[in-house]
Amino acid sequence: MSGIPLANVLPLQGGAVCSGIALTVTTQCLYTYGVAFNVLQDVSRQKLVNLICLVGSIGAMLFYGLNQTKVSVAATNASIFVAFLCGQYGQVILNHNSIIRLVSSKSPTTEQIRKTQRYCLILYILPCFTMIPIFMAIVDTAGTVKALTASYYNVVVSKYLFMAIVVVTQVFATYTDVKLLNRVDDAAMVKQQDQKQRRRQDIKYTYWTIWFFMMIDFLLKILISLGYPVLFDGITTLIVISLRTQSNLSYGLLMKEI
Repeated sequence: MSGIPLANVLPLQGGAVCSGIALTVTTQCLYTYGVAFNVLQDVSRQKLVNLICLVGSIGAMLFYGLNQTKVSVAATNASIFVAFLCGQYGQVILNHNSIIRLVSSKSPTTEQIRKTQRYCLILYILPCFTMIPIFMAIVDTAGTVKALTASYYNVVVSKYLFMAIVVVTQVFATYTDVKLLNRVDDAAMVKQQDQKQRRRQDIKYTYWTIWFFMMIDFLLKILISLGYPVLFDGITTLIVISLRTQSNLSYGLLMKEI
């Protein structure tokens, strides 16, 4: 009696668990905060990236099953393309948030913040370029029984490109996390408001959770680069983004009231 190969089980099991986490977080935020599409407004931008993570999570969840069953190459390509695209725009908005946090830490004027918000619109063009290897992979596998994930352009080019983007983005975001949390601690020492102490502690627990999943994401990417059959790093990236989004919606992007 032959069992299912480990290379087939890992993506399905890991992908199912991580997709469930991402879907739970994003659905809860969608129900609580709703949807908005104005990227120039901080709260609205968090609602948009939450929707993006929700769509990406659904795409990734469908991909894991379709990729193993090989029932439809077109459906497999469509699902992973959606997941890839959502992942890229999730990184864009995460960088947008980090830039606003960094600029806001220098006590800028309202007009300076507005200019920075407008300059950040340039970031939203970048996925048109970072997704080029995926478009090339689609063309490369067109008319075959292979999914785009099997293409050279995905295996060698986009995989490592996306990894680099995630690592740089998350490190930048973590840097702004630490700066913001230090500011919150400094404010707490000055104000000594006991009623907000528990809320500050909750924020720290939230960010420890975010950083925990971020380290898992980095570990999975290292394993993939070493050749291990771990294909659900993309969904862990969406988990990290969705947890950051939930925190931003709960406590505010700049935590001004903490």
